[in-house]
Amino acid sequence: MGARMNRFSSKKRQDSEFRIIIAGGGTGGHLFPGIAVAREVQTRFRNAGILFVVGRKKVETEILSTYQFQTESIDVKASKDRDGNKDFMS
Repeated sequence: MGARMNRFSSKKRQDSEFRIIIAGGGTGGHLFPGIAVAREVQTRFRNAGILFVVGRKKVETEILSTYQFQTESIDVKASKDRDGNKDFMS
């Protein structure tokens, strides 16, 4: 078998080819780590395409608009575990 070359190996990718989707939201505690990742991606790939996928809460789009990230809102609801407790968002 020949040597495999991964996307980030010695052949430099064009900045415009790098695209990332970051999903999260509900609270700033879920958004701000994603924002930190997105800003680091911007420093490494100047023209990277970054899209945040969040719920429909106003706070999510307000926070992200201050950072000028592209956002897409989707409907989300809390899922429940077997005991009826909120478990995670789906």
